Amino acid sequence: MNSKTKTTITKEDGKPALTPKLRFPEFREAEGWKETQLQKIARPVSDRAVTGDGDNVLSLSGEHGLVLQSDYFGKKVAGDSAERYLKLIRHDFVYNDRTTKASVYGTIKRLADYFSIDISADVHVRRVFARLGLCASDATVEQVIYKARALNPEFPGIMDLPSWEMGRRWCKSRGPECAGCYMKDLCLTANADK
Repeated sequence: MNSKTKTTITKEDGKPALTPKLRFPEFREAEGWKETQLQKIARPVSDRAVTGDGDNVLSLSGEHGLVLQSDYFGKKVAGDSAERYLKLIRHDFVYNDRTTKASVYGTIKRLADYFSIDISADVHVRRVFARLGLCASDATVEQVIYKARALNPEFPGIMDLPSWEMGRRWCKSRGPECAGCYMKDLCLTANADK
């Protein structure tokens, strides 16, 4: 079956079954997808975060998945109180029904572990990574993400907020203030003239 072939498989009610485009021979005789209500295979998370969890509040980004809220927004939106947030554990998934051009049905992501929390490589983070010599100055978002994964595979997203703060406070696009930056001794750009 190729992508242009229409399926003749039908459900009991006579409607066509939802069948994926089958590219691999071992799946060509597979049944169509079955429709199941979400409440039959998953239960809503009801456990609330507690005081002290405020540093680990996550946000769901359609582009980057689950990321630390402080990294995504550049500040602690939750403040010190996280009680209004739900507490996720490994393998929980998050669904946001807000549609975007990239996600016409909303966004769903699973919290596999902290490995899945990437850095949000905005302009500040990319600039800091480049000036520190971690990436080329024209590195793509993906290259910065992969570098962060290589540097801290257990939790690459933990580098996002410090990098973002350095970019906003000292490592500005024009007139960087290298003398005040706590990474100045390791920074290729700050030490270029020495």
